Amino acid sequence: MADIFVSYASEDRARIQQLVTEIEGAGFSVWWDREIRGGSRFSAEIEKELKQARVVLVAWSPAAITSRWVADEADLGLQLGKLVPLSFDNVPAPIGFRQIQTIDFSRWQEDTQTSCLDELLKALQSFVSPQAETEIKNAAESASIAVLPFVNMSSDPEQAYFSEGIAEELLNLLAKLGDLHVAARTSSFALRDTKKSTQEIGSLLGVAHILEGSVRKAGNRVRITAQLIKASSGFHLWSETYDRTLDDIFAVQDEIAAAIVEALKGHILSAKELATTQSERSDNVEAYDHYLKGHFLIQGTNLEVINRGLDELRAAIRLDPGFALPYADISDALSQLYSYGNYQNDAVLAEARDAAFTAVRLAPDLAEAHSAIASVHEFITLDWRATDAAYEKAISLSSLSPVPFHRYAEFLWMTLRLDKAREMARRAIEVDPLDGNAMHAVGITALMSGHFRTAAEAFGKWNSLYPDSIWAYVKHGVALAQSGQSDAAREQLGRAKDLRPDYPTPLLDSWISWGFQLCGDEDFFSIAKKAIQSNTTSTKSQLESALFWIHMLDADDEALLALMKEMIRTRHPHGCLVRYPLLDYLKFPVTPRLKAREDYWDFLKTLDLPPSSLAADPRENTA
Repeated sequence: MADIFVSYASEDRARIQQLVTEIEGAGFSVWWDREIRGGSRFSAEIEKELKQARVVLVAWSPAAITSRWVADEADLGLQLGKLVPLSFDNVPAPIGFRQIQTIDFSRWQEDTQTSCLDELLKALQSFVSPQAETEIKNAAESASIAVLPFVNMSSDPEQAYFSEGIAEELLNLLAKLGDLHVAARTSSFALRDTKKSTQEIGSLLGVAHILEGSVRKAGNRVRITAQLIKASSGFHLWSETYDRTLDDIFAVQDEIAAAIVEALKGHILSAKELATTQSERSDNVEAYDHYLKGHFLIQGTNLEVINRGLDELRAAIRLDPGFALPYADISDALSQLYSYGNYQNDAVLAEARDAAFTAVRLAPDLAEAHSAIASVHEFITLDWRATDAAYEKAISLSSLSPVPFHRYAEFLWMTLRLDKAREMARRAIEVDPLDGNAMHAVGITALMSGHFRTAAEAFGKWNSLYPDSIWAYVKHGVALAQSGQSDAAREQLGRAKDLRPDYPTPLLDSWISWGFQLCGDEDFFSIAKKAIQSNTTSTKSQLESALFWIHMLDADDEALLALMKEMIRTRHPHGCLVRYPLLDYLKFPVTPRLKAREDYWDFLKTLDLPPSSLAADPRENTA
């Protein structure tokens, strides 16, 4: 059995001979019929070789597109999900084969240095390597699907929230089927506007099927087009267009999801009915529209945009006070903003608490509601036992979202429970491998555990996939510096320094200072320290978070202890970090000084923090 079966027209024999030489030179075995003649009948021997090969490589050319022989071989390769087409002489693939990405060999002309040959070899390798073969086989045999963000076809670009909301609702509906694996939202939506082929998307997300579509909204009318595609071949298994009024929007979503299930029945899905609970929806279409818009807007990082999203969510609640999801979103957004020092007043904290508990009361089995409760306890009530319980409940209810996993991982590392923190981070990345927050969780839990090379690898991946995130450069630089890669660390930290905005960024600057100090460079630290100490515009919470790290870098144990006592007194959302000076391997200059102070250990004993062997009082271990 050969790796590659080559299908071609006899007129192209010379070019195919050269191409086969290059393919065999790359380590692949190739079967091709040197005596092939146009119009020959489909022999049993050739059919056997074609079925046994791992790849059917078809070379389209002016002669090949008219050959019934080549068309038959290509069609069988397509049916078997192992077709790789290329094109000579700018010839498009025949109708019926255009769903598969065709590699352009029009400029090859036997020049082995052209990129098209590299592209072809990579495509062949993806089928032939044992790992890829296993992945493709598993994906093909599994009940799995990715829902890509639907394209906004409306005249108003701001209607993108609606098209993405429709796709997310369909994703959530399909996730309710226990025997259907649905790729998580962040990974699927990260492929927005992608140029990748269906094969590449299927391999990247580990799914056998892809749902894509478009939404056109005008007034009270909406047109939704959806297509279910087999990832390995690009074939459309089902497609439909729905013209409805917004009053029918929930019925349309259910109808699309039911059609998908019907299309997948018989070969990968058992006969199951879709189900949803009323608490997760609203009968009020206007409230639902406000919810979709608010949910979309609070995903951003701009405070003004997030506030607009909060107003939309509040509007949804005014129209439908029994709609649980906007309560959960409001609570979670406010708790997260509070943790970053954006809001400090009691009215905001009360709204966050009330919204979280209302969401749980309305929808006791809603994972988002329990995740919101966890954030409230983590940052506002500072009840670590209740935080643990809420995260565990959210995780038990959520099979699709990485959010409770990576949020719990963050809380666990800050409370010095590092083994479980790494486990939660690992589970987050398994659920959603392209989620930036999950990548960060893997990196930060490794960094704080002293696993510096693992941290550098995770932050490097985060950095490469999300190059606009300044924190990705900072934390990648710190991890590299901790692992002794000073030159690479300086490069990452330098980029972060150059990307800093004009307004004060005290916490960011404190971490950049940490990285540079690990590399033996003190200049940035000196400047950052003065800027932070003279800062009069940032909130008290933000300044305290930055000064925490600055004092550890400055070996100012007196100032650090006074700051930590103030953070505990004022219930700082990150006050649980007070035990981090104990970790020798993080190389903070203050560590030996603070660990030698009796009053530091006495202070820690007054706190209700989760048990950790890393925070054991040495005075209790002496005979």
